[in-house]
Amino acid sequence: MANGIDKLAAIIEAQPKNIVKQFRILLFPEHGAREYYKVVFGRVLFWMMILVTATYLFSLGRQFIFSWTYTKEQEMAANHYRKVWQVIYNQESKSGKRKMDTVWSKTW
Repeated sequence: MANGIDKLAAIIEAQPKNIVKQFRILLFPEHGAREYYKVVFGRVLFWMMILVTATYLFSLGRQFIFSWTYTKEQEMAANHYRKVWQVIYNQESKSGKRKMDTVWSKTW
């Protein structure tokens, strides 16, 4: 009987088999769902947090650069007026310097 079962198994194995090619996209795994979700969501959440952090830091850096350049431009304009004031102050007489000093003290 064992010999007959072995012959029957050999005959079945010798028969040609149909090969079916399947192309499919699996959103949910057929086997090992727990490990799949642990790996995928562990990595996805990690990379999403890194992406959000990088985007936030990029926007913060961009805002810092814009405000820094604006501040530098304002400082350069203020320095220009200060230099002009000093040149005019040095060229004035004593009465002109007193008038300029009173104007200067009123602006602060």
